[in-house]
Amino acid sequence: MQNYVSEKRMDKVTGRLAENKGISTNLVYTEDVLQNTEFKTDGYIAVVRPVRDSNIRDGLPLGYLEVHLSLNGIKEQITPLIGSGNAAIYYQGRSILQVGEDRGDAGAFAVTKDIGDGFEIRLKSYNENGRQVVLVTIIILFIIATLIIISMVLVQRKVVTRITKPLISLFNLVQTTDLDDVSRLEEEHSIDEILELQQSFNHMMKSLQASVEETVAMRTEKVNAQMLALQAQVDPHFIHNTLAIISSLADEGENQKAKDVSNMLSSMIRYSSDYTKQETTLSQEIDNIVSYLKLVKYRYEEDFVYQIELEAGCGEVQIPRFIIQPLVENAIRHSLNKADFPWKIAITCYQREEKWYIEVSDNGAGIEPDSIEEIKNRLAKMNDSSMDELVKNLKIGGFSLMNILIRMYIHYKDDMEFDIYRNNEDGTTVMIGGMIE
Repeated sequence: MQNYVSEKRMDKVTGRLAENKGISTNLVYTEDVLQNTEFKTDGYIAVVRPVRDSNIRDGLPLGYLEVHLSLNGIKEQITPLIGSGNAAIYYQGRSILQVGEDRGDAGAFAVTKDIGDGFEIRLKSYNENGRQVVLVTIIILFIIATLIIISMVLVQRKVVTRITKPLISLFNLVQTTDLDDVSRLEEEHSIDEILELQQSFNHMMKSLQASVEETVAMRTEKVNAQMLALQAQVDPHFIHNTLAIISSLADEGENQKAKDVSNMLSSMIRYSSDYTKQETTLSQEIDNIVSYLKLVKYRYEEDFVYQIELEAGCGEVQIPRFIIQPLVENAIRHSLNKADFPWKIAITCYQREEKWYIEVSDNGAGIEPDSIEEIKNRLAKMNDSSMDELVKNLKIGGFSLMNILIRMYIHYKDDMEFDIYRNNEDGTTVMIGGMIE
């Protein structure tokens, strides 16, 4: 064994491979490394080929594949074929195998064939069948050489596949793994070191997924808390004015009207402070806005007119809570307050294909073109904003239109519908909508 793996022998192998461009080389050993044992032979022909990763063509070899062909085996194959003739195999001008008796060149039919890689076959026939013997021998030797090469290729392919397959599998796993779904991570039986690497990767991905889920849960709780706070807000000025109306009615002895106003205000506060869910039906949202509009009418009486149209079949559509009242409050503050009486509010609810729509129109002063452009520009920037930035822009206690749009965008993303425009005669119309869930 020491002779077989000696540094001197490996230097010879690598030197020969370098001369042959690293593809393969042949070595001949007439003294077998087992010559001092009972398995001694007359030597062998060794074909050595480096085993390389098919994906890294010019890298260092993963190892060397060496196939031995016993000279005794070759002799046993050739002897029955040459009859009384003589066959000799030469390697680099030196005879390494003689089969049969060499009776000289007199009366003999002699053939010499260079088969490459330093090997040469010399055949002599001493009878009329010499040509046939030479041909058959050459064919047999060619078949033997072919079988050796095929065996080398098959063994090399198997070795390379075993080494590279788990690496390619791990590479594909790294490329295709999604943090949203790590259930497909599986461990394959492979080389121990590669298996350990894959197990480490799987553990890292599962830890990352757990961390992401925890972060998403915390952000969701933060958004929900902010949403509930916005949902619960009621304009303090409106409450103050309503209480003043109740006081005035009581002073005038209008006890039933004072009771009705108190009940409507109580219903509105109860609706806005319901923390059990963030969605409601469109009919429930309409009931709340009706209470609000009635309270406004108690204050302005004949100077305030409202109209509500709810398309048939839309009542059970689920929408975010408390989105119509802020739109009406916005219309009163920024449009009707700048216009003469009577004030008019029109609310229209309808469904088109798979989306619901709500329009709030007024007959006030009307929105300026510059304000429309500013609102639409801010809406466009939402696409590039993170969830934290959107939540940060939500203002508790604020009744701006942007609060409604941010809430709608968080809920519906790109399925949100919005438009705002100045009416042909006077006033403003705001339209919002979303996907029916």
